[in-house]
Amino acid sequence: DKVIQESEFYHITSGTTGEEKICIRTVEALTREGEAYRDALNFTNDDILLGLSPLYHSYALGVILAGAFTSGACIYTV
Repeated sequence: DKVIQESEFYHITSGTTGEEKICIRTVEALTREGEAYRDALNFTNDDILLGLSPLYHSYALGVILAGAFTSGACIYTV
């Protein structure tokens, strides 16, 4: 869908290598990242993913949120 392919959101980096930065990411790129984690970690809709990192962190955003959205897994956050 063209609307999803062109949709973007702002993602704040953690600043691990310096100052925090705002980067623009596409929904399509996040979806592909989720699909990659889903396939690599074999997530299914029977899984429950425990999110210990805040969902705005890159790891949690890609693995937990996008991984769950692309696999149908359930998310529990702390």
